Amino acid sequence: MYVGKVKWYESFWLILTCFILASLTGYLSLFPALIFCILRIRKEIKRMIINKKNNLPLNHKLPYEEQISQKEEPILQKNVEISKSPKIVEQNSVDINYEYTKARKLVKDYTVLDFETTGLSAENDSIIQVAAVRYRDLEKTDEFVTFVNPLIPIPDFITKINGIKNVDVIDSPTIEKVLPKLINFIGDDVIIAHNATFDMKFLLAQMQINHIEYRKFRAIDTLPLSRRHIDFTKNHKLETLKSFLKLNHLSSHEALHDCYVAGELYKYCYEESLVEN
Repeated sequence: MYVGKVKWYESFWLILTCFILASLTGYLSLFPALIFCILRIRKEIKRMIINKKNNLPLNHKLPYEEQISQKEEPILQKNVEISKSPKIVEQNSVDINYEYTKARKLVKDYTVLDFETTGLSAENDSIIQVAAVRYRDLEKTDEFVTFVNPLIPIPDFITKINGIKNVDVIDSPTIEKVLPKLINFIGDDVIIAHNATFDMKFLLAQMQINHIEYRKFRAIDTLPLSRRHIDFTKNHKLETLKSFLKLNHLSSHEALHDCYVAGELYKYCYEESLVEN
């Protein structure tokens, strides 16, 4: 539980004050414990202030709360008035069904899917970018892409990975509005995704959290597929395979570009499977 970093000058004067008090009272041996207690109390107070501003219980713990600052809080409230944390409230009351069918037969018509998110947990994190690309006879025919307003600040370390900032999503629709359009775009297609478990968990979790009827999608994961057909790369991360496919002009951790790479990767593996058979 860490809320807000203590600035260096705050730490200096805090430590100096505690040292003087410990020296004067003769309890110098308790100096480290005193520092720890004061810092812990300060963090608790900051967390309570943040929770109060978001109308949450004072003892509530937010995911990645170390990234939330008073400067960032208002930016995602432009389009939607936040009276509580809807993600956390909804998820605690929903028993998520993550089941989907792992399709074995390779197909020529499919939709490639990719999400950019605020973290790795489908239950506690939010989608900030959605991309889906439709293929017919292994050729791209249509695409769907949008930023998503997650209603919470995007952690700094996520921005460093995918470059998506709070200002990029502030005017974007929420996932509640995006999901029906995405599901309609996918239709009855087999979903293609690299490390499909990640994307499928977010898709199914958000569907159920937003009260969209559960459906059992069919999906093909290009991660194990690439391991089966490509054995001369140092690993099978999408960024590595992007170089193998000579697609370095595309950005990594950008949902639409990742869809392009996964689409070409699937096409390569599909053609390799024909040769092997």
